[in-house]
Amino acid sequence: MSNCKYCGKNVGLLKKTHSECVELYNKGISEIRKIPLKYDSNIIPDGTLELAAGTGKKYYISEHESKTILLDEFKEVIKHLLSDELLSEKNEQIILSINKLFPEIIDNEKRLKIVQESIIRELLNGNIPSNRIRLEGGMPFELMKDETVVYLFKSSSLAECKDSAVRPLGFQPSPLNKGIYMERLHFFHIFDGFNRIIKAGDLYITNRNIYLYDGNNKGLKDRFSYDDINFLVPYDDWLVISIGFYAHAFKVDNSWFAFNLVNNLMRMWLPEKHSTPSDSLATAEYLIEKIKNDFSINEKEKLYAAHNKMQNNTIGITSSENNLENQLLKHKAPALHFSRLLDHLDAIDDFNICEKIFSIVETNNELQKDYNFLFFYYINKINIYYKNRDAVNGAFDKAMESCINMIKATKPLSCSNSKKNISENPSHPGYKQLAIIYHKQGKYDEVIKLCEQAKSEWWKGDWDKRIEAAKIKLEKGK
Repeated sequence: MSNCKYCGKNVGLLKKTHSECVELYNKGISEIRKIPLKYDSNIIPDGTLELAAGTGKKYYISEHESKTILLDEFKEVIKHLLSDELLSEKNEQIILSINKLFPEIIDNEKRLKIVQESIIRELLNGNIPSNRIRLEGGMPFELMKDETVVYLFKSSSLAECKDSAVRPLGFQPSPLNKGIYMERLHFFHIFDGFNRIIKAGDLYITNRNIYLYDGNNKGLKDRFSYDDINFLVPYDDWLVISIGFYAHAFKVDNSWFAFNLVNNLMRMWLPEKHSTPSDSLATAEYLIEKIKNDFSINEKEKLYAAHNKMQNNTIGITSSENNLENQLLKHKAPALHFSRLLDHLDAIDDFNICEKIFSIVETNNELQKDYNFLFFYYINKINIYYKNRDAVNGAFDKAMESCINMIKATKPLSCSNSKKNISENPSHPGYKQLAIIYHKQGKYDEVIKLCEQAKSEWWKGDWDKRIEAAKIKLEKGK
């Protein structure tokens, strides 16, 4: 003879529980698990533990076990709330009310996630977050007037590489989209073969600058102003910023957060500069619609063939609209991907197709604000018009016009605020080609003026040689 483990009454031989008691016990578990649903996504009140204990008592469940069941259920609630694209203020308050009941339910990883997403949320609402981080021992260096620390990445590192070394990997910079970069992806590591770790220290993100402080007691630090940053790229556990044509990489514990943090701070500090590039999805949809409506069947086939070459497809595999469409939709910089088709079209035989691509790009106002895209776009446009200068009426004038437009459009990418080592900076095809044209036209004063301008912006090139050659021609003409 033995007693039921639930009700304590006799159950007879070879039994440990009454079947009806087991049913009641299981029903009690179910009732306790329903408790979070009673509040319909509202703040969890203080008496919830007592409610669970009272419910459990009716179904042979101890107070300790009732608390454990409720704890497991609230863990799932928190997991669900933190899986949203961005933690809302209401959901944050719900999590904090649960944490009040169960102090052990929020581990350091979840706590950090809550802090980071709350900071992003406040930025999206147009507010500079305050009281979200603690600076133990105060600031180790002086900030500028009206400058405040928004976040601190402890034990960071600074690495430097040329932006030209990043691009050939095939990963294009993410546009500074409005709002938030939603995809929580693990980005590719960029430092295979060309990294140079400069120093280690703490990374301070303020409303105006990025600082790397290495602990020097003199308060020395590296400062990177939002005024100088052209774009951001998140890679795995690094955040890369581009200043001029140099890439500076910072070690961060969450590149998704770091990207959105700096992106939105830049937009708030300099809205005219950093709110301009187009939304990638909207751009992709615009381009797909243009491909569908603006090209003939034969022209589309040539586009797909060019796309095949660009994607390094094997011989015999035909491209398709869907393939190109998918690539545009998932690409971080669809306009740049689209314009790269120009590299694989014949400048002379496919000239009409090239001109349609030019028209598609230049009738989209948003793309005219994406300076990084325009730099590479104009390289193709200049080359194509210049190759057709003898075969197509007006092509030469358009080649010159494209050089001038490239110089104007890429002014924000000037190297004048970057490393002033001209031998390491990139060249500028707009300046170079226009200098060649002016020289052939005998406009030597224009050559000198143009090359001096290119030098002042620190673009790589044989500017002194061109200036000297122009001066010699001027002397001979006297």
